[in-house]
Amino acid sequence: MLQMGCAAAPLEVFPPVGGRPLAEDEGLLIIQIDTDIPLEAISFDRGPVAENLPKGRHLWMVRARAGHYSWNRIQMGVETGKRRSLDLDDYRYLMRVEDWVWDDEYEFDVVAAEINYPGELIIRSDVILRSVGAGYSVRNRNHSAMAIRELQKTHAATLRMYPLRYTGAGEDGFLDYYSRTRERLEAEGAGISP
Repeated sequence: MLQMGCAAAPLEVFPPVGGRPLAEDEGLLIIQIDTDIPLEAISFDRGPVAENLPKGRHLWMVRARAGHYSWNRIQMGVETGKRRSLDLDDYRYLMRVEDWVWDDEYEFDVVAAEINYPGELIIRSDVILRSVGAGYSVRNRNHSAMAIRELQKTHAATLRMYPLRYTGAGEDGFLDYYSRTRERLEAEGAGISP
């Protein structure tokens, strides 16, 4: 069962219907995680995101204050009884050395009055990395089309109410296209010429 962290201002899950209006300095943040191991906890630099997350694919929407964020800690080990933590700042350092180029894939923004999509955090147990002592791979990938498809089933009204924005590393042409197309279709349905 997903439990939101209880220390340092927990994130409030935004319900499919009936959520209270956003405050002036709040946006909605899509959390998308795909993990092949259970996670004890996952957090970003402003506090906890979730605890006791079972292995599998997870997607939910939360209220978050506008600002700059960075995924920073994943705690795993519940499947073996041994607690292990992965500090993403250390992990990023290792990746910089290996890749020589770093695009800050774990950083994202939350813009007020918008739905913010930072990408999908993909966490894998990695046999090859275990041989050198790391044991896990963590990547942030842009899977916005999959996220929107799933959120259409649960949060369709919310998706119509707020503009969508990709706020992770790189660019996202899909969300721009999706937003433009949605606005055009809504205008045509209302008899308004664009």
